[in-house]
Amino acid sequence: MRAGAVSTLGRVAALACFVMVCAGCSPTPATAPAKTLSDLVVVQLPIAQSVVDPAQRLDLDARYPLGSRVIRVRPGSSADDWTVLSRGFATAGAPAVSPDGSRVMFAGRRTADARWGVYECSALGSKPRKVIVLDRDCGDPAYLTADRWVVVCAVDGQDVATISGSRRELFTATRSRSNVERITFGVGSASDPSRLGDGRILFSMKQGLQAALFTVNPDGSMIEPFFGSHQFGSIRSRPRATTDGGVVFIATDPDGNTRLERVETRRPLATARTLVFDAGSEQRLADLRSAEPMVDGGLLLTGRMRSGTGSARTSAVFRTVPGVQALQPVFDDPAWDEVEAVALSIVEPPRGKPSGRRTDLTSGKLILYDANRSDGVVGPSPGTPRAVELVVQAFSEGRPQTLGVVPLEADGSLFAEVPPDRPIRVRSVDANGAEISTSAWFWVRPGETRACFGCHESRESAPVNRRVLSTTRPPISLVETTVEVARR
Repeated sequence: MRAGAVSTLGRVAALACFVMVCAGCSPTPATAPAKTLSDLVVVQLPIAQSVVDPAQRLDLDARYPLGSRVIRVRPGSSADDWTVLSRGFATAGAPAVSPDGSRVMFAGRRTADARWGVYECSALGSKPRKVIVLDRDCGDPAYLTADRWVVVCAVDGQDVATISGSRRELFTATRSRSNVERITFGVGSASDPSRLGDGRILFSMKQGLQAALFTVNPDGSMIEPFFGSHQFGSIRSRPRATTDGGVVFIATDPDGNTRLERVETRRPLATARTLVFDAGSEQRLADLRSAEPMVDGGLLLTGRMRSGTGSARTSAVFRTVPGVQALQPVFDDPAWDEVEAVALSIVEPPRGKPSGRRTDLTSGKLILYDANRSDGVVGPSPGTPRAVELVVQAFSEGRPQTLGVVPLEADGSLFAEVPPDRPIRVRSVDANGAEISTSAWFWVRPGETRACFGCHESRESAPVNRRVLSTTRPPISLVETTVEVARR
């Protein structure tokens, strides 16, 4: 290589370093090119306050009692080398790492009587900055891109169902702290959002003592059940996408027992299995609190070792290695309970997701292809009388209210215009007025056209590609009605 070329490369390298310094970066593990970095972001709880009732695990106050903190730590280092990222906060938790590994968001309360807020700092420990300004409690942040995130915030009970107590919904915001937008409008309480590789948001939604997993686009459109909506009795929380096409999550039974489960993203309903790891000496990992995938294919786990003689005194951080069944201890401070751990890693930049939402419109559309199409298991069984009309309901003022009773076309289809950003469900009835099936609650964003292919239809097969009869005429308007409308 010519000397001039070497000199040019040197100048380019120097310029790159200068740009990195100006951007606030430094040659630390958070920005190194390694696939898996040694530093962790860990949530520590005071030992005496670390036990949480299973029914309250989605609640910020219960999960992070006063004194909880977020630290950056390198396993094997001394406490003098740890960095308290939430220094000055009365309590903090729920950390999330930016895609480039250089920033950390967390939920925190600066004082004991303050609202929960979401803050961001550099991975090196700069002064935390509030990233979403709302007059309500917010937490559970997740990065959608380097400059856009999703958080969980409390909502008023007047405009949505209050059947499950304190309620929370998903909001998105940008680094400029503008464009704050609520994107979920269900009857449950949302928590634990994370990003899938295709740009969708995966989250948990709780109703009563059950919590299932759902997906939604970043603009709030296309809410869909992902797993657990018909498997009752467990709380499913903290869903996280793995590097090999799966999703892991924590399932908590009513008696408080926890287990780590996995499904495959392509077929979540047919691939559920429990992950079991060898802890050695007849021990097992109990009281599982978090499971975070790493870029090498392993998992970071937090929990308490339990054997036949009892449980370990404190919760600690462990890891799994692909191809190795045994758990490996990573970090344990005997003065604290470690309940969450995330690696400071560089991950593949997330994909964008185009939005079809129309801010200039005040309604959405619902297309039902065939109300008589069912999986025969959760939905109507074979031989059930055919549906002839649908009762369309919205949840308002604490109860379901009927928007309209609409006749189905001969092919079982429906095309209707419905109010946006409100919980909606449909009930199919037969010629005698008997109810056949009821959908789960969902919503439609302004300008969204929501398509349903049946009533609890199989999600592993598609209907015949045809033009349904209901779309040959304008949609039936149910936007302004709150009582039964005349049958067409």
